[in-house]
Amino acid sequence: MAMAILANAVLFHDTISNVHCVLRLSDFRNELGYYDQSKILNEWKRIYTEINYWPIFHIAGQILDSLRPNIANRVICSLVESARKLRGIGATSQHDLSGRMLQRLIADRKFLATYYTLPSSASLLAELAIPRLNVDWSKPKEITRLQIGDFACGTGALLNAAYSSVLARYRRTGGDDSKLHAPLIERALVGTDIMPAATHLTASILSSAHPAEPFLNTRIITLPYGKNKNAGGDTIDLGALDLIKEENVFSLFETSQDRVKGGAGGDSDNIHIPHKSFDLVIMNPPFTRATNHAGEREGVPIPSFAGFGTSDSDQYEMAGKLRSITTGRSAGNGNAGLASNFIDVATAKIKEGGVLALVIPATFATGKSWDKARNVLERMYRDIMVVSIAVQGLTDQAFSADTGMGEVLVIATRSLGDNEATPTVTYINLNRRPRSIVESGVVARLVKGIDAEDANGVLQLGMDNVAQYVRSYSGFGNFVGIRDFEITQTLIEMQKGQLTLPRMQTMEAPFVRIGDIGERGLGSWDINDNRTNKKGIPHAPFKVRAISTALQSVSFPMLWNHNHAREKRLIVEPDSEGVPLKGQRDRSKSLWDRHAGKLCINQDFRLNSHPLVACCTSVKAIGGRAWPGFRCYNKNHEVAILLFANTTLGLIAHWWLGSRQQSGRSCVSVSKISEMMTIDPREFTAKQFVKADEIFNRFKTREFLPANEAYRDDVRIKLDETVLLDLLGLDKNILESLELLRYKWCREPSVHGGKSTRPI
Repeated sequence: MAMAILANAVLFHDTISNVHCVLRLSDFRNELGYYDQSKILNEWKRIYTEINYWPIFHIAGQILDSLRPNIANRVICSLVESARKLRGIGATSQHDLSGRMLQRLIADRKFLATYYTLPSSASLLAELAIPRLNVDWSKPKEITRLQIGDFACGTGALLNAAYSSVLARYRRTGGDDSKLHAPLIERALVGTDIMPAATHLTASILSSAHPAEPFLNTRIITLPYGKNKNAGGDTIDLGALDLIKEENVFSLFETSQDRVKGGAGGDSDNIHIPHKSFDLVIMNPPFTRATNHAGEREGVPIPSFAGFGTSDSDQYEMAGKLRSITTGRSAGNGNAGLASNFIDVATAKIKEGGVLALVIPATFATGKSWDKARNVLERMYRDIMVVSIAVQGLTDQAFSADTGMGEVLVIATRSLGDNEATPTVTYINLNRRPRSIVESGVVARLVKGIDAEDANGVLQLGMDNVAQYVRSYSGFGNFVGIRDFEITQTLIEMQKGQLTLPRMQTMEAPFVRIGDIGERGLGSWDINDNRTNKKGIPHAPFKVRAISTALQSVSFPMLWNHNHAREKRLIVEPDSEGVPLKGQRDRSKSLWDRHAGKLCINQDFRLNSHPLVACCTSVKAIGGRAWPGFRCYNKNHEVAILLFANTTLGLIAHWWLGSRQQSGRSCVSVSKISEMMTIDPREFTAKQFVKADEIFNRFKTREFLPANEAYRDDVRIKLDETVLLDLLGLDKNILESLELLRYKWCREPSVHGGKSTRPI
């Protein structure tokens, strides 16, 4: 981390050499080739005290001064040579270089979940957000009155992109944007973070826009985090999350060292960040979860507050404080992660008509834990836009570096009060992430050019398809990451009790939410969980272990794990058993009586390796971590539900409902299973029930291919034909259209995940 900061100073020194009579580093090298440490330190001090660039050279000087002279010489020699090579290949972009270095070096990254926003992604988000501002870009006074904030600024990628976008618009009117540099940095741009090195890099990035233009104090602030000692006693601080309630943040500090300076002098007044005052809040917030029921960080009670070595007791206090400032109408939800709480920060600060611009996990679009966040956007924002990347591969679905998960850009304009009607949501699904800042600008212009009357379409640049777009007039839906929106039309009509296939007119069909005909089973944490309450009572009654005896002698059989090798047929045998914990026998029996059954739903569906959406066990069992159970109110309905779930339409219904932030996988939370579409057996005749049993007996020993190979799976194709024609009585003319839908779906990147078994 220290070397990243020193490298940043060396690169910046090279940039401003000969400006304000700043000497080159080579001027401090003697005839023996040694760099004079004291002379470099004096020059850096002269720069930050007499000229500018405190955020760059003050902290770097402290680091250099702490080194012994011989070590300092070796470090400077190495960094000067590195700077020379980087300059030679044109790779001295401070933003990309220093930002990536800092993010890679964060020791607590697994807890802080801070990821570097790629410059092209930052530029795309800024270029989609800035045009929404009601500003005359030819008038400096209007521009300098703007308030633009990033309350999780990291190394400043997004704040810098927004700043660059503002300056570019003024330049296009013929203005000299260097004249705006000092007033914008001193008054318009607000950045906060809990990492001092990050805020200093943010300020240095902003400084580099016009290196020759000095400024005084910035509004880039390092916020307190964890337990801090103040004159009035210990306080618990949450960083930017305190801004949900706080408006005067500088008064939180004991000294002024937490505020990044520009040069000598400047005011030392408190920094006031009033509610409803920002024109734009642009952020890529951390996304760690405050909850830990899945054991994602073993031994850590509250992972999202475990950064910087906070104690267990401090983590509990921090989580308690966050709960105290989170209301029923807030966006924050512990299962969604801290990113949802940062939406509350933004909403507190954005004024009516202001703009929200976020990089957040793709689960935002449909995840059950994100319901509150979506409700906040629907209630308080309008003209909502969600941008995703419709490709395979975890890295290529992200707008940040190294996240290993899909992300989306969300842009919305704050309403003039609560919305009375559900706002329109426009989905833009890119065919790839922009590869450069220039390409991001082109994509943003194409998006801006979409006709307000178009419900869907394709964005083209020449003969190339850049993206697909669709408007949802009923709020949020699961349109994220889809290449062919004709597939989504089938799912939308299924929700209306209709069937629409490509090249086919809509017809009535008996579709219904599965939750209308039964109830989903328990989550794994309600079956097997090592937590206890304050009285020592276990949260869950069972300990789960592999079956070690004959299935017929197991008291509480469970289907707990995935094993795709044995999940090719409709019947899947239980693989585990529940052993009641001490004192939990009655509770175990009660859980069994209510939830044991044969039908199970695939919760974590690997589309490119798992064949089944649903299966049944040969004996009654409790579904588990991978296979939650589902009990129909009428047992006679189970076979029909099982059969339809494994047709092509059933596969697509799961995929549509599930989170698809990882290619080739559809994950459905237990609480969302009830929303999955299926056929409605409540109106079946006795003859149809007999037919369903007949179809089940015919297919129960047949083996299915993985879901992504449905286009060439003879068993699946025959099941489609038998269920839709023989059981439901639909017209055989649908088969050609169904074949086309099947092929389209299997070509989706989120379905095949790049596997060679995908259609050509």
